[in-house]
Amino acid sequence: MRVLLAVAVLLAFQVDGAVGSSRSRTGNLVQDPGLESEAAVNWQGSSAAVTRVNNRPHSGRHCLYVKDASDSYGQGNSAAMAVVPGHYYSEAWLRVDPKSPGLITCDIQFFDRDNKYLSSHWMGVSDSRNWTRIRGRVVVPSGAVTASIRLLPAGPSREYKGNVGKLRGACFGDDFYFSTLKDAITAGRATGDEFPGVVADPVDYDTPAPMRPHLYVTARKVPGLLSVAELRQAIKSGHRKLLWDKVRKRADADLEAEPIVAGTDANWIVCNDASQRILRASLAFLVTADDRYKESALQQIAVTFDTDKWPEHWRDDPGQPRNLPAGLRVGQLCAGIGLAYDWLHAGLTVKERKRIVAGLDRQGIQPYLKTVRQGNWQVAVLDNFMPNIVGGVGLAGMGLAEDHPDSDFLVRTARQRMKIYLSVFGPEGEWNESVDYSNSVRDTVEFYSGLRYWTTVRPDVSNDTTLAEHPFPQFCRWKMYMTLPPGRAAKMGNCGTQQRIVLPFVPAIAAANRDGVLQWFYLNYRFPPKQTMNCRDYLMELLTFDNTLKPVSPEGRLPHGHAFSANTMCVSSRTSWSPKATRCVVFGKGGAAYEIHGHHDVGQVCIDGNGERLIVEQVGYDGGYIGGSHDVYSAAGHNVLTFNGKDMITDPPRSRVCFDQPEIRNWPALRSRWLARKFDDRRGGYWMLDSTKVYEDVKQVRRLVVHLNPGVVVVLDTATLLKPGEISLNWHTADKCRPDQEGQFVVRGKRGSRLAARVTETGKARLSLARREHKHSKGSYVEASVRGDRCSILSLFCVFQPGEDLRNWKSSAGKWSIQTATGTVDVRVSDTALSVNNREARSGWTIPLQPKPKD
Repeated sequence: MRVLLAVAVLLAFQVDGAVGSSRSRTGNLVQDPGLESEAAVNWQGSSAAVTRVNNRPHSGRHCLYVKDASDSYGQGNSAAMAVVPGHYYSEAWLRVDPKSPGLITCDIQFFDRDNKYLSSHWMGVSDSRNWTRIRGRVVVPSGAVTASIRLLPAGPSREYKGNVGKLRGACFGDDFYFSTLKDAITAGRATGDEFPGVVADPVDYDTPAPMRPHLYVTARKVPGLLSVAELRQAIKSGHRKLLWDKVRKRADADLEAEPIVAGTDANWIVCNDASQRILRASLAFLVTADDRYKESALQQIAVTFDTDKWPEHWRDDPGQPRNLPAGLRVGQLCAGIGLAYDWLHAGLTVKERKRIVAGLDRQGIQPYLKTVRQGNWQVAVLDNFMPNIVGGVGLAGMGLAEDHPDSDFLVRTARQRMKIYLSVFGPEGEWNESVDYSNSVRDTVEFYSGLRYWTTVRPDVSNDTTLAEHPFPQFCRWKMYMTLPPGRAAKMGNCGTQQRIVLPFVPAIAAANRDGVLQWFYLNYRFPPKQTMNCRDYLMELLTFDNTLKPVSPEGRLPHGHAFSANTMCVSSRTSWSPKATRCVVFGKGGAAYEIHGHHDVGQVCIDGNGERLIVEQVGYDGGYIGGSHDVYSAAGHNVLTFNGKDMITDPPRSRVCFDQPEIRNWPALRSRWLARKFDDRRGGYWMLDSTKVYEDVKQVRRLVVHLNPGVVVVLDTATLLKPGEISLNWHTADKCRPDQEGQFVVRGKRGSRLAARVTETGKARLSLARREHKHSKGSYVEASVRGDRCSILSLFCVFQPGEDLRNWKSSAGKWSIQTATGTVDVRVSDTALSVNNREARSGWTIPLQPKPKD
């Protein structure tokens, strides 16, 4: 059974403390925790009715009932409990009133000696009509003298745009417990293993900058860091000279250009352009001491602060609700301007410094602090928002240092939150969003590159070495497997146009890990900004590239294929690691990306040949985005089975995340299971998925994908439905090819590569094939469809190079064959196995069709 999982996020770091004399023998500070006393109920209602009832209590004869009487967060609050700052433990048994279904939120509120509200600590959410225990560690903040348990029965949680649904609801509660963590462990309510002690953070974040500059480059030589003098010497030769020449050329052009103006829409592109202009001018000033560059940077900074030319708080959506004060662009521009401030600092007058600090405070920092006080999801969700906003503002705090009163909070909070964010990466570096959006890891690496300098220049602070630890080198290898020659991302899920990949974050990770394979990866995939939507970041590459690290080819070191287990469960198999072109790359996935950028694409498979797209993912965004289309987002918009025209089952959070209040998600995550996976550089590879759980009204859905080197791909899709229905499989093609009566078609790439394809039914069902086109996206696809309660659809593909004689798939005597340059390949399907073999090469695969699950 799938249950709700909450991962509690703890930010305060104090030691356990004692409390007053009101505790029970178990240390419980809650008065009448089981509501069994005959005295008056000691809970108070705020816009809610709070009573003692005997309606199915968890234990004993009674329980608590809270009924919301308003649409403004009606709640029940326990009697105040005496506390001191430290670690506590709390638990409660809760269930939703089936007559008012919705969600129950439980948190702990803290008050000072004047009974002024300080903050709250979120405990959890339940939507169950059965008794569910909510439990966890609670950190009482400094200044708190009392605490109270709060229950909020509500309707649907906040949507992504900040809208609030109907809030009235009702719930039951019973057997409440609240004590110091030490007492809870002694009483057996908790264990030391599940709630290990938290070591106090020894870092004083409120310290002046030891030198200026001190981020990414230092004024004086510090062991292990790049100094200004070393940078000036390094840009005279080698790769760093090439990078510097690019930076200098663009900085010179900026001197003659008008400042960048956003108008009413501070989108990612215009903010990136402005930030890059500010940073390259600031670095050019630092390297050359030419005041023209400083004035160029200051001019762009001033315009960016001007709300007649840029939106207030750098909003990227004019329609963004006012209750979301700090969006993505706050982090983006805070990071750029804060870093530039550190580089320009020594050349600025006191007046110029104050002007920058005041503008950054007004446009970025105060909206961010307000967002934190709101508990807004934008600064808590564990996706690309976290490194962009929280990490970006944290970099600004490092850059401003003692010149801003809240810089210590900005840096401390970012360091703690970013460490939590790293937990979303899988054990092999798997990211949790679409492949294309993994470029946002650039923000994460920029933060930790800055933090490395920030900690190292402070002699009393331990050097941050996060870039040399999980998940960074593992993520880069995941990225390698999801990169297609000659430099495209294996796009699956929300993605932009087919621009080249950008890897400005890889040099820093390669250098931190002394990893020559990652250095090879970076050096072989460098493209000019115009081919990358201006995402190429010469500055970051220049400051983090290590010219002493020699590139090492992955050939013979990394297998050609790999299937990842976590998050989106990406998988790929290629003929070789050639960065320019390889005969074939087949790639796909078994999991769903985080829903902000995910699609109905569990089990997706695409094929590249000789560096060209052949069986493709439609490029674009779903219908929730301006210009987006449901054609791109839907299951029918991908190369997967669909049943009765329905999309896959979605797996959204059960409650929206808030600051210091993580979202509740279904666990385990809704996705496929690996049934088998194996890779061999000589033969190729195969994988089998069971995707039954992501579909409605099915008994079983499986997909087996086989890659036989160099260019044969075979896909077997089998499914059994609960009752007869419409079954479809769409193969999206790079051109507008049409299938013939035998199910054969040829996909032609733009540069001469071709894919000989054939789709057939291995059973008795009659398969219909036709070329179709999506209404909105105009994507072309070959649809194979059948009506019934089961299917066994075999899709055969073979890549041919430009100039090679094209052959078609032939069927005879229960097998399908094709003549290739390396020999004749035969494909056979039985009730128990699928075999794909090259007769002459005596190489191939025979895969059982009923394997035991691998995980």
